Formats: sequence, C-alpha cells, structure tokens
Amino acid sequence: MRMKSLLRFFVLLVFIISSACNRNEGLEIERQAREFKKFVSEEPLDLLSSFNVKWSVFKVTNPSALYALGYCGLYYQSSPEANEFLSISSELENHATNKASLKDTLCYFVPDFTLKSPKNKFPIPRLDDPAFNIIDNVDIENSVILGFQQERGNFFTEKGVYEAKKFAKPQNHDKIGNGYSNGAIIDYSSKKIIYWIIIW
Repeated sequence: MRMKSLLRFFVLLVFIISSACNRNEGLEIERQAREFKKFVSEEPLDLLSSFNVKWSVFKVTNPSALYALGYCGLYYQSSPEANEFLSISSELENHATNKASLKDTLCYFVPDFTLKSPKNKFPIPRLDDPAFNIIDNVDIENSVILGFQQERGNFFTEKGVYEAKKFAKPQNHDKIGNGYSNGAIIDYSSKKIIYWIIIW
C-alpha cells in the first residue's frame, strides 16, 4: 500500500510540474508575441483578426532573427472541430491570392532581407527551419499553402529597425525593411491550420 501511495504521489507531482511548465511556456510565447507587435506596423497584422478563427500563438522570431533567417515572423495555429474546419478552410482559400500544393516549391520562395526577391513567386517562411520545422507539423501530401498579402516596403517600426540592427552586419543595415507577407498552410489530414506573418 505504501508503495502504491508513493507511486500515486510521484505521478501527481510529475503532472503538476508538467502542467506548470506548459503554462509558463504558453505565457512566455504570448509575451513574445506582444513584444513582436511593437516591432512592426499594423498593416501586416490587420488581416488575422478578419478571419473567424480561434488562433493560438506557437512560435515567434523577433527582428534579431534577420541575421540568421533573413526574415522574422509570428506564427499561429488552429485545430478547429471537424464541422468547422471545412467552412474555415474554404474562407481562407477564398481569401488567398496564391494557392499551391505544399510540394510545389516552384510557386514560392523564402525571403532574405539582403537579397533581391524573385518575381512571380510568393514569399513564405522556410518550411524546414531547424529551429521551427513546419514540415514536421503537417502532412505534406495533403496540405496546401495559401498566400494572402505581400507588400514591398519597410513595415518595421523604429523600435523594430533598432532591434534588427543589433545583429545584422553594418553593411546590411540599410537593407532592413523590404516587405512582408502573410498566409496559411492547411493540413487536410489533421485538420490543422498554420497562419504566418513574416517581415524582412
């Protein structure tokens, strides 16, 4: 009996610690998302609220990531109920200006603030980023990638430019602020939706 009681206590303790860690991690991501919004202008962020979707932030890369990634971004995900998924995915697809299979890499490119962007391709985040591997989170065979908006120009706030310059090489400081894009990946197998906003 004593051993069973100890085992129950240990399991409960692990559960409490795990729950606390997950809660703290979630709060930290939300804090990072709020901070990110101070670095960019309103325009790239406006579209998100127009969709009737319950989003949760799950990844943030701040302007300091420009040096490593070539862009920075804010990522949301949603896993709606099956009966809502079709209407939500249809709404997103109707709003898209670009649509392609996730396997069709000729339709899009990964932006880099130091390089000139190719024409007739839509800018998206790197799908196999070692720090945040989108490919591992979706079924490639049954996913589509949607592009909503892309604009050229500087969409960083003054604070965002300052943050980006901390890690960018001095010769690249005048290249910061080339554009933004937003879009989504819809995984029809798991009924998961990933929404991104990237700025470079």
